[in-house]
Amino acid sequence: MSERITYFPEQNRNIEFSVPQIEIGIHNRSVAPFTRNTILFGVTKYGTQTIIKIFANRNGLLNEWEGLNMAYNAGLPVPEPYALAKNSDGVQVLISQKIDGELLHTNSQPSIRYELGKIVSFMHNQVRINGKDWASTGKTNFSYYESLLNKYLKSSLSELKTGSETHTILNKFVNIMSYYCKTTSPVFNHNDLHDGQIIIKPNHKLVLLDFENWKEETQLNEISYYLFHSIKDGSVNRNFDKFINGYLKSDSLTDTEKSVMTFYLIFISARAIDYFKNTGSKYLQKALETHKKVLSYTNDERLWKDY
Repeated sequence: MSERITYFPEQNRNIEFSVPQIEIGIHNRSVAPFTRNTILFGVTKYGTQTIIKIFANRNGLLNEWEGLNMAYNAGLPVPEPYALAKNSDGVQVLISQKIDGELLHTNSQPSIRYELGKIVSFMHNQVRINGKDWASTGKTNFSYYESLLNKYLKSSLSELKTGSETHTILNKFVNIMSYYCKTTSPVFNHNDLHDGQIIIKPNHKLVLLDFENWKEETQLNEISYYLFHSIKDGSVNRNFDKFINGYLKSDSLTDTEKSVMTFYLIFISARAIDYFKNTGSKYLQKALETHKKVLSYTNDERLWKDY
């Protein structure tokens, strides 16, 4: 496959893209299975390898441009954001650096997960946020979570409604989670952290991808997302302890942290089920299967036993 597409940069941070228009030769394309974003692989006339991302959701485009720039400016290992641009049809795209390497989920080395934990800790400490989004969404006073919990409990899904195992566990940790939200400052969260979002370069350095979902959230939300995906993928027993060790520089979590993470873990899984049901998604069955794994992990008290 080979075609040339002309783009018209609207915002840029790279001198090569600070021109009225730029032509990029496209040699491959793919569609992300979950987000349905289209990814084009291209090269400029100067030989710059690029990724051109066409978003199914425009809000995702603007969010990723903002988050990717914030992370890059803080010195995080991420693709360089080159430009926001439009094609001749007026479709807005994000153009960024192409990173060569393999996705982390193909690599089982423990040291790699330890390094990932260190990078995420660096991200939480170095990327600057103002906290306005955290406050405006009602997370600081727990109302964000409370409203969604009330919604889930009225669901027709047996896994979510009042009296379900999900309801019982979440209710057990509501008070400690509410206190945690009121007394904790948010940090910059990738907010969908898993091994498919990280590339290992040939020099063994890690690069974080896809900041479409970044939010102001707590550190434990981020850690819980990685735990959630590790449970879903069946890699928790070989990955999560290494990640935690790199993040905390120890193997231990406090009982309060474990309680909050349990709430997050069940909440993240419940939110996925509710979303897939409401959108009629083919991913609902997979989400229900993952939820069973999450409940089993929680009921077995693995957080308390292993960390």
